[in-house]
Amino acid sequence: MSAGRSAAGDRGAPSREVLFLAGDGLVEARLPGPVRVVDPPPGPPPLADFALSVRRALENPLGMPPLARLAGRGSRVVIAFDDPCLPLPTPLHDPRKVMMERVLEVLSQAGVRDSDIQLICANGLHRKWSRRELLPLVGRRTMWRHGGRLRCYDGEDAEANRKLGSTESGLVVEVDRAVAEADLVVYLAVPWTEMNGGHKSIACGLSSYASISQHHGPRVQAQSPLMHPERSEMHGQLREIGRLVGRHVPVFQVEAVLDRRLWTGPLRGFDLQRRRMPGYLRPAHSRLLPPAARSTVARAFRGFYRPAAVWAGEVEAVHGRTLDFQAAYRAGPEPQADILLLGVPDQSPYAAYSRTNPLLAANLGLGYMFQFARPVPLVRRGGRVILVAPFRPGFHPRHHLAYQRFWDEVLPVTRDPSRMAAEFEPAFVADPDLREAYRQRYAYHAAHPFFAYYWMARALEHLSGVTVAGAVDAAVVERLGFGAAPTVEAALAEARSELGADAEAVVQTVPPVFTVNVVV
Repeated sequence: MSAGRSAAGDRGAPSREVLFLAGDGLVEARLPGPVRVVDPPPGPPPLADFALSVRRALENPLGMPPLARLAGRGSRVVIAFDDPCLPLPTPLHDPRKVMMERVLEVLSQAGVRDSDIQLICANGLHRKWSRRELLPLVGRRTMWRHGGRLRCYDGEDAEANRKLGSTESGLVVEVDRAVAEADLVVYLAVPWTEMNGGHKSIACGLSSYASISQHHGPRVQAQSPLMHPERSEMHGQLREIGRLVGRHVPVFQVEAVLDRRLWTGPLRGFDLQRRRMPGYLRPAHSRLLPPAARSTVARAFRGFYRPAAVWAGEVEAVHGRTLDFQAAYRAGPEPQADILLLGVPDQSPYAAYSRTNPLLAANLGLGYMFQFARPVPLVRRGGRVILVAPFRPGFHPRHHLAYQRFWDEVLPVTRDPSRMAAEFEPAFVADPDLREAYRQRYAYHAAHPFFAYYWMARALEHLSGVTVAGAVDAAVVERLGFGAAPTVEAALAEARSELGADAEAVVQTVPPVFTVNVVV
């Protein structure tokens, strides 16, 4: 079978062996046909010398003069960078460290004083990050020299944010004051999928709730294919906001795309394309570690990604190159199926250096993985999704404080995103304890669990139902409005009892992350 395409004989095959990464372990299943399996393409090879490639990109940018000519002595410069939410799992060697060192080197040679440089983690309404968590992104040398001017963005500090005005369609633009007052902004991005990078970097990473809530609401999310920026209303609004920011301050974007080498060495056993679980990972052996220990090991896992490309310069010119390059990470073309099966690992962007929870598991499966297809979902309208995941109960008491309250106070009343936005979100955002937890105690913003739910709106509107296979507590998935099945095989049989015995199923073997071109 060629990578990224269906295996010959999928249709009508008596059964297929499939391997899912679910939670912090592997799940084997034998699925009766018709079943297709879509595997990731290999993608481009890594760069031979990433540091040299970054230096060349800074010297030969797209649509702007070289970085060394954009700032000098007396220039106020902001260097902003993506927060640790992505890529996942956290890279063993983070490319942002190299990118930042090269940028600082060029600025220093151009005469920019250290005291005129601010480093800002563009966490938006994500939680703030400790210096220990930021260290892999900036490096020890940068932390030692510039750590006194390193901070996380605060979307709730009225004094630290500034309104730049409104876009042509009336979108309010409010960003970090340092960005508004800088002579130059350098943004370091590592776009993980087609939805990341470009104008989203500042429009989400350095913008307040008033600005972000405009494009993260349920109406926009329900009709915005995340991996197809050209057709996404959300990305259209992000472009408007980013262009207005660019009229106030020059933005020099640096974007690096990583390869998809997730597994290496003994971890090759987790490669889902093997279809069979290696002996040393089988339940008899995995039970030697208690669940808490397995979760700790899973959280400590690092990705072995390597940079495959890097560009610098004007935001849209750079991001256009990124999007063209990311086409190599797409499989297909594939037709839509009746049933989509997805293994959901404990690797939510919003559980980095933390732990996942039921809402994040649902968000990863339906807000993200369901949308790893373009221009339409891999499952037909009215079809079903089967999520293979444990959906373990519980919330991190500090990082996901607002999530716990959303679970306890909102979901028992309604699963309607529009009603949530009207009746519950304003009160959460105004809550002084949740605001203080975001600002001072490394908690996600009060609106974040609402956004995590809204991102599922497109899937929930598209599907006739969702079943979770292997949930440890049926009551947990029932609160989300999903069905529960003990095994993948049972979940598939249940879906076919509703859709027909010959309903076709498709499995997208994620991770590694890749998108699929779908035949319209």
